[in-house]
Amino acid sequence: MAWCGMRMPFAATSLAVALALLTWHTAPLSAATKRVVDDRGQNYFPPEVSALTPECEYSWRPQALKSVPQLSDDEQDTIAENFRVAKEPSLIGKARTGKYPEAVRFVWWHASWTTVSIRIEMGPKRSRIIAKRASVFYNDYQQRMARTLTNTEVEQFRALLAETQLFDSRPDDCELVLDGTNWFLETAGSGSYDFVERNSPSRDKPAFIVGKFLVGLTGWKNSPLNYEIENARPNDAEI
Repeated sequence: MAWCGMRMPFAATSLAVALALLTWHTAPLSAATKRVVDDRGQNYFPPEVSALTPECEYSWRPQALKSVPQLSDDEQDTIAENFRVAKEPSLIGKARTGKYPEAVRFVWWHASWTTVSIRIEMGPKRSRIIAKRASVFYNDYQQRMARTLTNTEVEQFRALLAETQLFDSRPDDCELVLDGTNWFLETAGSGSYDFVERNSPSRDKPAFIVGKFLVGLTGWKNSPLNYEIENARPNDAEI
Protein backbone atom coordinates (compact mmCIF):
# COMPACT_ATOMS: atom_id res chain seq x y z
CA MET A 1 0.00 0.00 0.00
CA ALA A 2 1.36 3.42 -0.95
CA TRP A 3 1.30 6.09 1.73
CA CYS A 4 2.05 9.76 1.29
CA GLY A 5 2.60 12.94 3.28
CA MET A 6 4.23 13.57 6.66
CA ARG A 7 5.06 10.81 9.09
CA MET A 8 2.69 10.65 12.04
CA PRO A 9 2.62 8.60 15.24
CA PHE A 10 0.81 5.30 14.89
CA ALA A 11 -2.23 6.44 16.90
CA ALA A 12 -2.61 9.61 14.82
CA THR A 13 -2.18 7.64 11.60
CA SER A 14 -4.81 5.12 12.67
CA LEU A 15 -7.23 7.92 13.55
CA ALA A 16 -6.64 9.64 10.19
CA VAL A 17 -7.28 6.42 8.29
CA ALA A 18 -10.43 5.70 10.29
CA LEU A 19 -11.79 9.19 9.65
CA ALA A 20 -10.93 8.99 5.95
CA LEU A 21 -12.65 5.64 5.58
CA LEU A 22 -15.69 7.03 7.39
CA THR A 23 -15.77 9.94 4.93
CA TRP A 24 -15.40 7.51 2.01
CA HIS A 25 -18.48 5.55 3.02
CA THR A 26 -20.65 8.56 3.90
CA ALA A 27 -20.53 10.33 0.54
CA PRO A 28 -23.76 12.24 -0.21
CA LEU A 29 -26.45 10.24 -1.98
CA SER A 30 -29.15 11.32 -4.41
CA ALA A 31 -32.57 11.32 -2.75
CA ALA A 32 -34.11 9.93 -5.94
CA THR A 33 -31.57 7.29 -7.03
CA LYS A 34 -29.66 6.63 -3.77
CA ARG A 35 -26.46 6.85 -5.82
CA VAL A 36 -23.34 8.81 -4.85
CA VAL A 37 -23.49 12.37 -6.24
CA ASP A 38 -20.98 15.17 -6.83
CA ASP A 39 -20.50 18.28 -4.69
CA ARG A 40 -23.40 19.99 -6.48
CA GLY A 41 -25.75 17.09 -5.83
CA GLN A 42 -25.72 15.93 -9.46
CA ASN A 43 -25.74 12.24 -10.40
CA TYR A 44 -22.58 10.97 -12.06
CA PHE A 45 -24.47 8.56 -14.32
CA PRO A 46 -27.68 8.75 -16.35
CA PRO A 47 -30.31 6.00 -15.87
CA GLU A 48 -29.26 4.38 -19.17
CA VAL A 49 -26.14 2.85 -17.58
CA SER A 50 -28.43 0.41 -15.76
CA ALA A 51 -29.72 -1.03 -19.06
CA LEU A 52 -29.34 -4.80 -19.32
CA THR A 53 -26.70 -6.38 -21.55
CA PRO A 54 -25.42 -10.00 -21.93
CA GLU A 55 -22.82 -10.91 -19.32
CA CYS A 56 -19.33 -12.09 -20.21
CA GLU A 57 -18.98 -15.61 -21.55
CA TYR A 58 -16.21 -17.77 -20.08
CA SER A 59 -15.20 -21.25 -21.22
CA TRP A 60 -15.54 -22.76 -17.74
CA ARG A 61 -19.08 -21.39 -17.30
CA PRO A 62 -21.13 -23.09 -20.05
CA GLN A 63 -24.58 -22.17 -18.71
CA ALA A 64 -26.81 -19.78 -20.61
CA LEU A 65 -25.78 -16.16 -20.33
CA LYS A 66 -27.77 -13.84 -18.13
CA SER A 67 -28.55 -10.21 -18.82
CA VAL A 68 -26.81 -7.88 -16.37
CA PRO A 69 -26.68 -4.06 -16.03
CA GLN A 70 -24.01 -2.27 -18.05
CA LEU A 71 -22.96 -0.81 -14.70
CA SER A 72 -24.27 -2.51 -11.59
CA ASP A 73 -25.24 -0.51 -8.51
CA ASP A 74 -21.99 -1.56 -6.80
CA GLU A 75 -19.92 -0.52 -9.84
CA GLN A 76 -21.65 2.85 -10.02
CA ASP A 77 -20.97 3.46 -6.32
CA THR A 78 -17.31 2.44 -6.58
CA ILE A 79 -16.66 4.64 -9.61
CA ALA A 80 -18.58 7.57 -8.10
CA GLU A 81 -16.64 7.28 -4.85
CA ASN A 82 -13.40 7.54 -6.81
CA PHE A 83 -14.79 10.60 -8.62
CA ARG A 84 -15.47 12.22 -5.25
CA VAL A 85 -12.00 11.35 -3.93
CA ALA A 86 -10.62 13.37 -6.87
CA LYS A 87 -13.27 16.08 -6.28
CA GLU A 88 -14.56 15.55 -9.80
CA PRO A 89 -17.91 16.93 -11.00
CA SER A 90 -20.62 15.09 -12.89
CA LEU A 91 -19.57 15.01 -16.54
CA ILE A 92 -23.20 15.21 -17.60
CA GLY A 93 -23.57 18.49 -15.74
CA LYS A 94 -20.33 19.90 -17.15
CA ALA A 95 -21.38 19.15 -20.72
CA ARG A 96 -24.57 21.18 -20.28
CA THR A 97 -22.61 24.42 -20.00
CA GLY A 98 -22.13 26.44 -23.18
CA LYS A 99 -18.44 27.13 -22.60
CA TYR A 100 -17.28 23.50 -22.88
CA PRO A 101 -20.14 21.49 -24.44
CA GLU A 102 -18.05 18.34 -25.04
CA ALA A 103 -16.07 16.49 -22.39
CA VAL A 104 -14.09 13.26 -22.07
CA ARG A 105 -12.78 11.94 -18.76
CA PHE A 106 -10.35 9.15 -17.90
CA VAL A 107 -10.34 7.90 -14.32
CA TRP A 108 -7.90 5.24 -13.13
CA TRP A 109 -7.70 3.73 -9.68
CA HIS A 110 -6.49 0.87 -7.58
CA ALA A 111 -8.09 0.06 -4.24
CA SER A 112 -4.75 0.36 -2.40
CA TRP A 113 -3.12 3.15 -4.44
CA THR A 114 -4.36 6.45 -5.79
CA THR A 115 -7.12 7.80 -8.00
CA VAL A 116 -5.99 9.58 -11.19
CA SER A 117 -8.49 11.66 -13.16
CA ILE A 118 -7.80 13.41 -16.47
CA ARG A 119 -10.62 15.52 -17.90
CA ILE A 120 -10.64 17.06 -21.38
CA GLU A 121 -13.19 19.81 -21.97
CA MET A 122 -13.62 20.99 -25.55
CA GLY A 123 -15.35 24.17 -26.60
CA PRO A 124 -15.83 26.33 -29.69
CA LYS A 125 -13.24 28.89 -28.58
CA ARG A 126 -10.77 26.93 -26.48
CA SER A 127 -10.25 23.56 -24.84
CA ARG A 128 -8.53 22.57 -21.63
CA ILE A 129 -7.20 19.68 -19.56
CA ILE A 130 -7.68 19.24 -15.81
CA ALA A 131 -5.76 16.39 -14.20
CA LYS A 132 -5.57 15.25 -10.58
CA ARG A 133 -3.90 12.53 -8.58
CA ALA A 134 -5.62 12.09 -5.23
CA SER A 135 -4.82 10.00 -2.19
CA VAL A 136 -7.50 7.38 -1.63
CA PHE A 137 -7.22 7.36 2.17
CA TYR A 138 -6.53 11.01 2.91
CA ASN A 139 -8.87 12.41 0.27
CA ASP A 140 -6.48 15.16 -0.83
CA TYR A 141 -4.50 16.06 -3.94
CA GLN A 142 -0.98 14.76 -4.44
CA GLN A 143 -0.76 16.37 -7.87
CA ARG A 144 -2.99 18.74 -9.79
CA MET A 145 -2.61 20.55 -13.09
CA ALA A 146 -4.77 22.51 -15.52
CA ARG A 147 -3.90 24.22 -18.77
CA THR A 148 -5.31 25.25 -22.13
CA LEU A 149 -4.84 22.71 -24.91
CA THR A 150 -3.40 23.74 -28.25
CA ASN A 151 -5.45 23.28 -31.41
CA THR A 152 -2.96 20.61 -32.49
CA GLU A 153 -3.45 18.63 -29.26
CA VAL A 154 -7.23 18.77 -29.64
CA GLU A 155 -7.00 17.65 -33.27
CA GLN A 156 -4.70 14.76 -32.28
CA PHE A 157 -7.09 13.72 -29.51
CA ARG A 158 -10.15 13.79 -31.77
CA ALA A 159 -8.28 11.80 -34.41
CA LEU A 160 -7.26 9.21 -31.80
CA LEU A 161 -10.85 8.78 -30.60
CA ALA A 162 -11.98 8.28 -34.21
CA GLU A 163 -9.12 5.88 -34.99
CA THR A 164 -9.55 3.68 -31.90
CA GLN A 165 -13.36 3.90 -31.92
CA LEU A 166 -13.01 3.81 -28.14
CA PHE A 167 -16.65 4.36 -27.28
CA ASP A 168 -17.79 1.77 -29.84
CA SER A 169 -15.53 -0.91 -28.34
CA ARG A 170 -18.10 -2.56 -26.07
CA PRO A 171 -18.90 -5.30 -25.26
CA ASP A 172 -15.86 -5.82 -23.07
CA ASP A 173 -13.25 -8.35 -24.08
CA CYS A 174 -14.09 -10.20 -20.84
CA GLU A 175 -10.46 -10.88 -20.02
CA LEU A 176 -9.76 -11.60 -16.35
CA VAL A 177 -6.97 -9.47 -14.88
CA LEU A 178 -6.07 -9.84 -11.23
CA ASP A 179 -3.96 -6.77 -10.48
CA GLY A 180 -7.02 -4.72 -9.57
CA THR A 181 -6.35 -1.60 -11.66
CA ASN A 182 -9.42 0.01 -13.19
CA TRP A 183 -9.69 2.15 -16.33
CA PHE A 184 -12.92 4.08 -16.79
CA LEU A 185 -13.43 6.48 -19.69
CA GLU A 186 -16.60 8.45 -20.32
CA THR A 187 -17.79 11.08 -22.76
CA ALA A 188 -20.68 13.53 -22.66
CA GLY A 189 -21.94 16.14 -25.07
CA SER A 190 -24.87 17.11 -27.29
CA GLY A 191 -27.28 15.34 -24.97
CA SER A 192 -25.41 12.02 -25.18
CA TYR A 193 -23.38 9.97 -22.71
CA ASP A 194 -21.21 6.87 -23.14
CA PHE A 195 -18.54 5.01 -21.21
CA VAL A 196 -15.97 2.23 -21.41
CA GLU A 197 -14.80 0.25 -18.39
CA ARG A 198 -11.67 -1.93 -18.49
CA ASN A 199 -9.31 -3.74 -16.13
CA SER A 200 -5.63 -3.24 -17.02
CA PRO A 201 -6.11 -3.30 -20.82
CA SER A 202 -3.22 -4.59 -22.91
CA ARG A 203 -1.25 -2.04 -24.87
CA ASP A 204 -3.08 -2.57 -28.17
CA LYS A 205 -6.56 -1.93 -26.73
CA PRO A 206 -8.41 1.36 -27.35
CA ALA A 207 -8.71 2.20 -23.64
CA PHE A 208 -4.95 1.83 -23.14
CA ILE A 209 -4.06 3.85 -26.24
CA VAL A 210 -6.35 6.75 -25.32
CA GLY A 211 -5.42 6.62 -21.63
CA LYS A 212 -1.70 6.70 -22.41
CA PHE A 213 -2.19 9.70 -24.71
CA LEU A 214 -4.04 11.58 -21.96
CA VAL A 215 -1.33 10.81 -19.42
CA GLY A 216 1.19 12.17 -21.91
CA LEU A 217 -0.71 15.48 -22.02
CA THR A 218 -0.24 15.91 -18.27
CA GLY A 219 3.54 15.64 -18.44
CA TRP A 220 3.50 13.55 -15.25
CA LYS A 221 6.31 11.04 -14.97
CA ASN A 222 6.00 9.52 -11.49
CA SER A 223 2.78 7.78 -10.55
CA PRO A 224 1.43 4.23 -10.23
CA LEU A 225 -0.40 4.78 -13.52
CA ASN A 226 2.88 5.51 -15.32
CA TYR A 227 4.28 2.30 -13.89
CA GLU A 228 1.33 0.32 -15.22
CA ILE A 229 1.66 1.92 -18.65
CA GLU A 230 5.34 1.04 -18.81
CA ASN A 231 4.63 -2.54 -17.73
CA ALA A 232 1.40 -3.11 -19.61
CA ARG A 233 0.20 -6.54 -20.58
CA PRO A 234 1.60 -7.50 -23.99
CA ASN A 235 -0.54 -7.56 -27.09
CA ASP A 236 -2.06 -10.90 -27.97
CA ALA A 237 0.31 -11.11 -30.96
CA GLU A 238 3.33 -10.84 -28.65
CA ILE A 239 2.36 -13.74 -26.39
